[in-house]
Amino acid sequence: MVENREKSEENVMEVDRKNLSHLHTVRFYSLPPRGITCMAYNAADRRLALSRSDASIELWNVEGTPYMERVIFGAQNASIETLAWVNECLLSAGLSGEIVCWNLKTLEPQQSLMVTGTSIWCLDVHKDKVAAGTEEGYINICRMEEMLVYERTFDKQEGRILCCKFSPSGDFLATGSVGTVRVWNVENGHALHRMTLSRIGLKTEIVVWAIQYLPDDVIVAADSAGRVVFFDGKLGSQTESYQALKTNALCLAVNEDATKIFVSGTEPVIRTYTLTTMKKDSQMVKKWVKSIEKYLHSHDVKALSLVGNVLFSGGVDSHLVVSNLSPFSSTKFAPLLRPTCGEATENRLLLLKYFNHLEIWQLGSVQEHSHDLQKLLELQSRDTEAIISSALAPSGEILIYSTDTLIKLFHFDSKTKPALLTPLKVTSPQFSPSLGVVFSQDSKMIFLVKNTGQVDVFSITSQMDLDHIQTIETHK
Repeated sequence: MVENREKSEENVMEVDRKNLSHLHTVRFYSLPPRGITCMAYNAADRRLALSRSDASIELWNVEGTPYMERVIFGAQNASIETLAWVNECLLSAGLSGEIVCWNLKTLEPQQSLMVTGTSIWCLDVHKDKVAAGTEEGYINICRMEEMLVYERTFDKQEGRILCCKFSPSGDFLATGSVGTVRVWNVENGHALHRMTLSRIGLKTEIVVWAIQYLPDDVIVAADSAGRVVFFDGKLGSQTESYQALKTNALCLAVNEDATKIFVSGTEPVIRTYTLTTMKKDSQMVKKWVKSIEKYLHSHDVKALSLVGNVLFSGGVDSHLVVSNLSPFSSTKFAPLLRPTCGEATENRLLLLKYFNHLEIWQLGSVQEHSHDLQKLLELQSRDTEAIISSALAPSGEILIYSTDTLIKLFHFDSKTKPALLTPLKVTSPQFSPSLGVVFSQDSKMIFLVKNTGQVDVFSITSQMDLDHIQTIETHK
């Protein structure tokens, strides 16, 4: 049993006298938190895609009780700032300046399209049309046909474009940047209105972090002053402004009939504004009124997605929170540790997997009442690639790990001082990068799970080579 607790090189052992089993509580396995940066929902197959701070993408099935289906592992120093769905195609973009279309069967990039303006901060989709806002102030328009096709750019604006949203008709596009909200004509690429947000202090710039385009040409912006600001998209004027948070309102979500707006940010509270009809000067008018607030997170909230009566939220605390709004209930899903986070072998060897390196530790002995720990090995992946799967044989003599591009097999001798790790050459063409690696209990067979759904079975020879026995087709 491995527990992720405060880092302390201490190993506590308990013995179940009745069943003669040993429980090791490991307190030195400390993984950095992987906060949620963005999310996007696909109504066609009821999937939620979310990205974390390590640039990994998780695909959640939310048709019933949410569960994580698959993971696209991130690369070292990569960045994903925004996600979007075009039909059943998942798009991601970030600081690299590329829009990546993912093959969700193989979990590999199907297409990568460079845009004008370097880093991409936002994506939005209307039917088959994709808009991308960039660091240098360009809005790039693409169209999804059989592949993603680049069409054109709008007029260049000053400053980065941090958020964008199509109007319900798709004829207009609203964008947010430093101190400004713009409304664009999608057909000709010209700006129709430029609306400036008022500053709080003389030297403090206001940043528009999130934007929504409601029916009747109502535009809603969330800014770095913690405000929710409403604009008339036809006249290009501000109509209402509310102080939703103390600072930095980072994300917005709107229900289907555009009568409720959810806002959150660096203050870990989700506040709701409801469109209410009230009497003013003997006339009935509609006003946005703050109604409900919920504290569901412990740190900054960076992403909201509303699907019917269910609100998905995530942020720096790494939890995906699923909230049913009426009647209200919420469920927290902790960040799932990737497969094989820790394995203990027959001779008390413990394998711990991190983002791009592995550690093997020697646990203490129950018979000798020894609580001493010893790190025997620290193995870095080649080119610091993310390790997607790893395993240590129950005998403790064979170590294997895989990244997206390579798979490595080693013989491990823990009895020598220091421990000796020897690379093993495998000639079988079926020995290729795998999503999962499992040893048989007698350490004589290896099972490799491929991203195609196939399982390749190998036997380990006395010469420490692998013989491919069979391929199991799991999709038949």
